[in-house]
Amino acid sequence: MGVHVEKDEVVFTPGKHIPALDGIRGIAILLVVVFHYICCMLEPGSDSFLLYIRGMLGLTWSGVDLFFVLSGFLITGILVDNIGAENYYKVFYLRRVCRIFPLYYLVIILFALGRRMGLAETGAGFGWLFDGAMPLWSYALFLQNISMAEAGSFGANFLGMLWSLSVEEQFYLLFPFLVSRVSRRTLAGVVCLFIFIPPILREGAGFGAVSLMPCRADTLMVGALIALGVRSGSLFELLVRNRTSVYTAFAGLLGGAALLTRNGGAFGCFNYTWLAFLYGTFLLIPLLHPEGLPGRLLRTGWLRKIGGLAYGIYIFHMPVLGLMHGFILGKTPLLRTGTDALVTGAAFGVTLAVALLSHELVEKRVLAMGRRIPYIAREGGGDATAGRVPGWGTGAAGYLRSKKRISE
Repeated sequence: MGVHVEKDEVVFTPGKHIPALDGIRGIAILLVVVFHYICCMLEPGSDSFLLYIRGMLGLTWSGVDLFFVLSGFLITGILVDNIGAENYYKVFYLRRVCRIFPLYYLVIILFALGRRMGLAETGAGFGWLFDGAMPLWSYALFLQNISMAEAGSFGANFLGMLWSLSVEEQFYLLFPFLVSRVSRRTLAGVVCLFIFIPPILREGAGFGAVSLMPCRADTLMVGALIALGVRSGSLFELLVRNRTSVYTAFAGLLGGAALLTRNGGAFGCFNYTWLAFLYGTFLLIPLLHPEGLPGRLLRTGWLRKIGGLAYGIYIFHMPVLGLMHGFILGKTPLLRTGTDALVTGAAFGVTLAVALLSHELVEKRVLAMGRRIPYIAREGGGDATAGRVPGWGTGAAGYLRSKKRISE
């Protein structure tokens, strides 16, 4: 899918790449790294300035929520755009395997090797990386988020960040079947329903409110709703014409997020839902106004580059941080001294290098393998679910060639 301005019209083209989304991905991973490398490591004590800095950056943990919204948007778009393909499930799951599995299982293998070597028992602070892990089988089956809910923690920091991938994989497992079996109107209704069910599920769920897919589905579903909305000509036109209202909504939601930095429980079980709408409107802005300042900034080269490396950065940033502090300083990562800060900064540089290396040597090649198998429209270009799923339009072949030209 792509968005650009053509003869004073905003053009949305399913199947075309949107460069601004790389920038959004870059912001998401930077938020995650700032939270883990700074907020979680600062020990301000009585230093009021450090307390202020940690407070200001306190909401950077929500970078993962931005990833969820973006994932819901992209995955729903892929599924809807290819609804008429005869190999709909095969290609979707093959490409998800190519995207997720190589680095995911690599970091699990590295963890197992490090534990086998006894690094946690060396006394050099490596216990922070290896202690408290969930059962290895749960990581292998993308079920560690359930184990985390039972344990009440993210477990070993080497693999702690993988919980969000288990949430996404469980979403990928179920959502394609829903998309392929209901009309677009019904799908939109179900998506809206599952934006407002998770807050109810989070009430009294303990740590499961953080890690369980049903409790975090609102962020994914906000992205899914946007994907459906921009593929509706009349709704997209309405949003473009009223994009000033979208900017206003974003400003209001951002004000609420500022409140969350001072009071983490400001919206109770609706905290994640508030952030989902915040990041949803943030995602909408470059789609509705690609030539506006936010859209241009999100297409900045360095930010898009970071976004392109986001998956590798996400997978490796915590292991690299722990290993570098352990080997160089012989202790658990903390930010107490200038030396600690230098090692943390170097860890980010090494993470970027490792992510770039994995992207060039592994990710690009495996992803290219997945793309060699295209979606194939059913003979005649008809709807793959004709007779059962009305309202999906022209099917894969016709839909992928279509454009929506919307007046500003």
